[in-house]
Amino acid sequence: MTEAITIALIVATPPTLAATAALVMAVRAVHKIQEVHIGINSRMDQLVAASKAQGRQDERDSHSITVQGFPERPDAGE
Repeated sequence: MTEAITIALIVATPPTLAATAALVMAVRAVHKIQEVHIGINSRMDQLVAASKAQGRQDERDSHSITVQGFPERPDAGE
């Protein structure tokens, strides 16, 4: 090898190693971001389902009428 090629290899090695390390870190970050995204979405789905169920129950409760001292069904006192 000529001296110019040897110097070029020596000069090119550190940036290549740095770029490789940055690539590895970026891939790890993408996986972590996907985990957080999936975790947040699943919790959001649970919250939406619970909110929807609570809304339905609130709507049912708003249509029911109860009077103290009266049985709920005519045959309840028998």
